[in-house]
Amino acid sequence: MENKKCEHCPDKVTKTDVKYEVAIPESILSVNTIHLLTNETYVRNHDNFCSEQCYNLSLLDELINRYGFALMTPEDNFLNPEKDVPQAKETLRELQDFKTEYAS
Repeated sequence: MENKKCEHCPDKVTKTDVKYEVAIPESILSVNTIHLLTNETYVRNHDNFCSEQCYNLSLLDELINRYGFALMTPEDNFLNPEKDVPQAKETLRELQDFKTEYAS
């Protein structure tokens, strides 16, 4: 396999056939929800990352961005904005907190 650049950092990807585990606690988002929200892109392309931490930080960035954009126009992104927006804000905060904790 030709070495390529990690999708999250400047390191080279040298591993092959390594399936990284999702580190986000299911108390924040279930693995099934993560796969749905990212259209399983990162799950399929797990070999584009040099380490499990880069994989998970990239996944966290993607989910944080999606929640942030959805909250910019809640009426377009939530079926019941009055009920769903507070939950989405809480989930976004928990994802951001977990990213900070995980990255340190």
